[in-house]
Amino acid sequence: MNKLIKNHLKRLQKDAIAALLVSAVIAAGCERKTEKEDVPIDIPFTEFLLQSCQWSNLDYDGKVIIINDFEELAKYTSCQNPNWLIRDNKIDFASHTLLLASGSIGDDISFVAKDLQQLSENKYAVNVEILLNKEFEDKQWRIAILTDKLAESSSVGLKVKTLYEDEPKDVDYSEYLATWTYWWQDLPYGAFIINSKTELEKYMDGDHPDIDFSKHTLIWARGFAPRGIYKVSVNGLQQLSANYFKLEVDVSMIDTDDGGDWIVVLITKKISGKSNIKLITNFFPKSIESTPKSHQHFKK
Repeated sequence: MNKLIKNHLKRLQKDAIAALLVSAVIAAGCERKTEKEDVPIDIPFTEFLLQSCQWSNLDYDGKVIIINDFEELAKYTSCQNPNWLIRDNKIDFASHTLLLASGSIGDDISFVAKDLQQLSENKYAVNVEILLNKEFEDKQWRIAILTDKLAESSSVGLKVKTLYEDEPKDVDYSEYLATWTYWWQDLPYGAFIINSKTELEKYMDGDHPDIDFSKHTLIWARGFAPRGIYKVSVNGLQQLSANYFKLEVDVSMIDTDDGGDWIVVLITKKISGKSNIKLITNFFPKSIESTPKSHQHFKK
């Protein structure tokens, strides 16, 4: 009888161990499955424009460089002295990380768009979409973006997608200059899309005309002229593909040493907030007047 009891207990122990092993395997499988099913999270960032120096020492090898101080940044610029960078480039590396990526491609590049996603706790990806056009000669691309501080153990990958430009189509618009009772503020440089009143009020101070953002989109652009500004005119807005547009601005200058910022704001039919605007700025001396492309004013 004792022998039977001992044998029964041994079988129970074996069954318990087997059950524990099966549970561990199932748990591990579920853990791996959960990790694979993590949904990428879009991470906010701002584009970084290098001031007073030029980018250099880049391999254009399709990798992302993680930069957390001015000494590291200096390695990739013509300013070998970090103090020059600190003077002219306002970056708080205590709370921000700079991501620098570059690459090359066999065809001619007309546009580079990007976004940043978090894939897991310390794993990120910079996604780059490149629009190609045979009229352009540049076969190399480069992006620099600032985001909230990343952990030292973070890794950042790079995903590159290429597509070809369609036949450009002129887009109707009107210039949004109905009143000067408001002031633009905190505008970054470049061309951007505003698709809501909340977004608009981030950059405007004071009263402004009502806009039906269910039907309309604002496109605003800001740039810097190295000489005194005489006149700024829009030379055309074109759609290059489904979510890519080109805004061309002519800046007429007078011969003074005082440069300054310029701003243009357009209103057009509703376009996706995920669209990208490529800004092209042409500078002319005042004696040479540009001829803006004719366009039908968009009726609000």
